[in-house]
Amino acid sequence: MDIGLIFPGQGAQYPGMIQDFYQEFTQVQALFDLVSEETGKDMRHILFDASEAELQQTDNTQLAVTLANLSVYEAVKTLGHTIRAVAGFSLGEYSALVVSGVLSLVDAIRLVNERGKIMEQVSVQLSASNASGDTVGMTAVLGLAPERIAELLAGQEGVYLAMYNSPVQGVVAGYQRARERVTELLKEAGAKRIIPLKVSGPFHTPLMQDARTAFADIAHTIAFNTPTIAYYNNVDGTQLITGESIREACIQQIISPVQWIREEQELSALGLSKLIEAGPGTVLAGLWRALAKEKTEELTGLTPPTVDSIASLEQLDAFRKTII
Repeated sequence: MDIGLIFPGQGAQYPGMIQDFYQEFTQVQALFDLVSEETGKDMRHILFDASEAELQQTDNTQLAVTLANLSVYEAVKTLGHTIRAVAGFSLGEYSALVVSGVLSLVDAIRLVNERGKIMEQVSVQLSASNASGDTVGMTAVLGLAPERIAELLAGQEGVYLAMYNSPVQGVVAGYQRARERVTELLKEAGAKRIIPLKVSGPFHTPLMQDARTAFADIAHTIAFNTPTIAYYNNVDGTQLITGESIREACIQQIISPVQWIREEQELSALGLSKLIEAGPGTVLAGLWRALAKEKTEELTGLTPPTVDSIASLEQLDAFRKTII
């Protein structure tokens, strides 16, 4: 069965995630050991025992979600699928980069570790340097087209559209008071719900320029290889075919909106047997369903199951057996 894998990003985490995969697969246990050794962090503690607040720290979250994603990938591999395409949502790109052969596992962990530290430091600095004590973060806006959200944010200081999630959902990021200030504008325009996200910074906005600069220095010390599996990027949503173009997209992604709608459209055109959300939570499957309502004939049959537990892995295996 030809499949595509999509990997969730920061915000998908929850305490205790992927514990059953760790108990079931020795290759997942080895993966935990490798990441713990490379980073000096006890990853079993962070994923299985840490409080939600500790897990939510960006420098912990980014490693934890990447490790969870790659653990699921190790389990999915045992089913024998042919993986034709990969994509990742925000941080999830680094899991896709490993699977596509662009980054070695060790280099990906190094980049994610440094990326998380840099983004956490810049986020803390943004809050600390604000004289009024204003903090930074991100908020999901449901029930409103991202393009309309962008129009409403035009000219507003301290807040930006950070993610094009679905035809009826976007994410804004910036200072807390700026996000509160535009809440009424968004509601008056038709937003149904406005939900703070479990992240600690204004990611994918110009406020992260210092993080982009620092990350670029590190990214240029790492080998980015030509992908062996089709790889789609967040910056413009398209397939990238060279290591150098992928490196530059990873750098630019830190300050650029995530173009997830475009990525979904690109993946839908590949004729895959199945698309699988590989990692914690069900966010990406939900976003796909939202797009499917607009593009029913193209997307409905491909709506991805989420694999984040042994039970869901067994369901995927049962589906595979019905078509072979």
